[in-house]
Amino acid sequence: MDKETGKVKITFLDYLIFALSGTAIFLCAIILAFASILFFAFKLVWRKNFWLISILAAVVFLSAFAAYWFLIPVPWKADRKTVPVLVREGENMHQVVQQLNNAGILPQKEIFILMGKLTGSDRRIHPGRYDFAEGITRSRILGMLSIGDIKYSDVTVPEGLTVKQIAGILKDRIGIDSLEFIHSAKNAKLIDSLGIKAKDLEGYLFPNTYNLYWGISSDEVVKLMLGEFEKIFDEDLRKRAKQIGLGIHKVVALASMIEKETQIDEERPIVSAVFHNRLKSRMLLQCDPTVIYALPDFRKELYTNDLKIDSPYNTYKHLGLPPGPICNPGKKAIIAALYPSKVSYLYFVARGDGSHIFSASLDEHNHARWKIRKEASLKKR
Repeated sequence: MDKETGKVKITFLDYLIFALSGTAIFLCAIILAFASILFFAFKLVWRKNFWLISILAAVVFLSAFAAYWFLIPVPWKADRKTVPVLVREGENMHQVVQQLNNAGILPQKEIFILMGKLTGSDRRIHPGRYDFAEGITRSRILGMLSIGDIKYSDVTVPEGLTVKQIAGILKDRIGIDSLEFIHSAKNAKLIDSLGIKAKDLEGYLFPNTYNLYWGISSDEVVKLMLGEFEKIFDEDLRKRAKQIGLGIHKVVALASMIEKETQIDEERPIVSAVFHNRLKSRMLLQCDPTVIYALPDFRKELYTNDLKIDSPYNTYKHLGLPPGPICNPGKKAIIAALYPSKVSYLYFVARGDGSHIFSASLDEHNHARWKIRKEASLKKR
């Protein structure tokens, strides 16, 4: 299967088999014609030529079966030109063939199952999603199943999503069960085996584009995403974390806050500096996204009463960083957490266009807030 076009791609082996089958049929026809001439010329009788005729009949039968198996497309009864079939882990040949039959791809099941057993292909079926196109032959179907010619999809996980949001993307794109993925992200054995000191993997599922296939397990996806995190958070960044007195978990927590506060690359180190400065001054971080993360309905808009929520993630009530990351940050946010700008800012306020005004004192901050409100009211007029 061509991954870009989604069409069945005939390999060199297919062409070779087709050529040999055609040659066999052609030679059989010549042999049969020659035998007929001899038969009538010398008035041979059936008994004297039983073996000759039997061999010819066998060759003709085998050639016809080769054409049936390798050359003739399966009768297509599906209502689409391409039909996806999902083979799950542990399914046997009978179950897969029944799926093909139900999809209108493989009307005759028995011969296919027999050939699978004779070739040993029934023991080499790979799980995953297969796209079968109209015009495909029986040999090609069996070949795809036995070599695992499965359909892959590029799945993009943006920066700043939570485990639950990532689970939703994976469900839509490759059919992974959302609850199963969330469970994998909380699997204590998996977390311990990877050497991560956290109750779950929030923050460690690195945002990227992954080439995944239907049928891949949640644990496999989690390991892939963790592998990307390990590549990014290399030895140099680990050394830097020690230099600034933060453990990896706290760095990721801080990076997740930066990721949620700003999408502007130039602002990330400045936002980081604000949080670092407030931590050094033992000030409450007062980060809105941490409160949003703590809310049960996980909405984007905050109200004054929300700031009173009793949660360790509420940085309006509890000093220091939250107990864990509030999303899965990207590389730029991680770098910003480790390398804050050398500024004295302690406050920032959103302009409303994605950017922020930064201030070093409360008076400056209050003035900035007043200025933004005034500009907003003028725009409404």
